Amino acid sequence: MPEGSRDGHGGLKLQIDGLFRAGWMHVNHRILRHVAAFVLAFWALPLVLSDCGNPICTKQSHHLRRAHPSAASHHSASLSVAKKFELTTSPLTSISCDGDGDCLVESASDQFWSLRNGGDAVPVVPAPLVSSGTLDIGAGRVSCFSGDRCMAILFSRDVVEFVNGTWEPPVRLSLGHILTGLGCASGGSCVAIDGLGDAYLFNGHSWSNALNAWGSAQAVSCESSQFCFAAGGGVSQWDGISWSEPADVDPGATMTAIDCASPENCVVVDDKGRLIRWEVDHWTPPTKVTSDAFAGVATLSDRIYVLVTGSGGLYTLGPAGLGKLGLVMGISGRVTGLACASQGSVATCYLTTSRGDLYQQRIPVSSVS
Repeated sequence: MPEGSRDGHGGLKLQIDGLFRAGWMHVNHRILRHVAAFVLAFWALPLVLSDCGNPICTKQSHHLRRAHPSAASHHSASLSVAKKFELTTSPLTSISCDGDGDCLVESASDQFWSLRNGGDAVPVVPAPLVSSGTLDIGAGRVSCFSGDRCMAILFSRDVVEFVNGTWEPPVRLSLGHILTGLGCASGGSCVAIDGLGDAYLFNGHSWSNALNAWGSAQAVSCESSQFCFAAGGGVSQWDGISWSEPADVDPGATMTAIDCASPENCVVVDDKGRLIRWEVDHWTPPTKVTSDAFAGVATLSDRIYVLVTGSGGLYTLGPAGLGKLGLVMGISGRVTGLACASQGSVATCYLTTSRGDLYQQRIPVSSVS
């Protein structure tokens, strides 16, 4: 075939291909315009429905808004920036505050810090030792009660009282078993529980011999010498005479903290993000709040509690229901403990962490009442 004939047919082919592409692009543009219009209309539909005022529209809008339910949707508040105290590189294991806002913090290496009326954390003179070379093989616990008095578990086996800024001589309670739980009432009575399940009672002056408590407990809360709850494999109640057999109130989970506002009102939280309430004479079924594990619960007033997750999410629970306060920003590590004190119109909560940091979070009382 002549060379010019091939060029002629090639040119015709290019013209046909060019026309085909131009036509297809024109069709594509029309399709894209229709698709864009449809997407825009679908995106704006909830906004239109929510403002139309028609009963049908209102119902549809309500249905759309419920597509993303919240476990704690009663109320929400904005948190101020928390104050950070860099105390140590060792994990902080426990914190407790009395009714006046004086607090004591303990680390895994049995260092202590005190806080007064929302002020700075001040290192405390090292606590005395029962014997040198004692190994720290369990988490420390502190519990503060009346005035400037706190009780602490020291090196897992000893208890020592902190009174007006000084340490009393330590007392060895459990021989061969670590102490796992400690709780004190405002009147000055305390309970300590060891890993074997023995409980020891403090009457304000001295400790008792071991009493069977049905197993070890990680969390203890006492309202008086006649009323305590211990949470471990179950929840046991102390009535001033004996401990009840543990009740399995939270199957499939590990209870991480307990606090009581009164003998008729207590809250337990667990590692599944659930809470269980004690109401007068019975425990309620577990309520799912969040997917994060709870790290602590603290009484704020007669019937109001603050709850915290391991990542620093704060919630409130009271007569008005469950509310989410927000996330304490900038936390390093995991939250290990919580303590709160209410003074006037502002509540102060302290969060301890696994990185040795302490966070002071101010909360308006009006946002949790």
